[in-house]
Amino acid sequence: MNLGARTAVATLLLAGAALALTPPQTARADGREDDLHRVYCLTDERRADVVEAAVRLGVATAVPGEAEELRTGPGTDGEVTVEQWADRRPGDFRRVCRTVMAARGDAPDKGGGDSPGALGTGLLLAAVAAVFTLLGSAVERGATYRRQRDEALAAAVHAYSYAAESYLAGWQTGAATPHEEVARCRAELATALRGLRDTGSRRRHAQRLAVDLPLSDAPATSVRAGAGGFHPLGAQELRAEATRQRGLLADAVAGVEGVNASFPVWHLRRTGRGALRLRSAGARALRRRWGRSEGGGDGR
Repeated sequence: MNLGARTAVATLLLAGAALALTPPQTARADGREDDLHRVYCLTDERRADVVEAAVRLGVATAVPGEAEELRTGPGTDGEVTVEQWADRRPGDFRRVCRTVMAARGDAPDKGGGDSPGALGTGLLLAAVAAVFTLLGSAVERGATYRRQRDEALAAAVHAYSYAAESYLAGWQTGAATPHEEVARCRAELATALRGLRDTGSRRRHAQRLAVDLPLSDAPATSVRAGAGGFHPLGAQELRAEATRQRGLLADAVAGVEGVNASFPVWHLRRTGRGALRLRSAGARALRRRWGRSEGGGDGR
């Protein structure tokens, strides 16, 4: 996992922890609102307004001669003060007090500033925005790296292929052909392959290609002929060796192009190669088993 992905995961974890550690706010908010209602509606100058509003809303009836008392039940037993009514009927009191606050228009703001719940939500949204920013930057950096990698490998493999083909065209005629240009282009391609930042099978494949690139040295133009020294290769032998080197060169170029393939294409080809190896291994095992069976039959 690269640095951008690790940072994004850490940010998400911190945001989740902040949200999880934020206590539920519903009960707290209700408690603060109830306190606000009692402070506002139970003051001396507003109790009569509360009684009048309760009567008008039909949640209580007036007590004759008592402007700050109300009746919630039959008889004198149902007569209570506004404070008693707020304690006994908190739901009705809350409804009536809200109405009084709205009607008077001078009620204080009941928001009480940013609650911890709002703070936790804000932190989470900020963390999510940061994660998307990090992921976007990581995707952009990855696309830029892949484009630069593709261009560098394409240029290096083209130079190497051209130099190797030119060298083999002269070498197969028996002419003295310098090997330095091929060696230089091969070294540059090997360096580009070893410098891949990819991980896993793609990087291992690139490392193997860097080592196995053909024409690391100039091919021999003669063979040992016993004690008599060396015998130069004939024209047919030179052409045959040049053809073999061209086959190795074509395989190397195809391998580099495979390294440059996109992520889905690379893994699809890798899966296909694995299935082919399994099928070949199974066929060899069947042939060995069939051979042992045939051998056993002959022995009897």
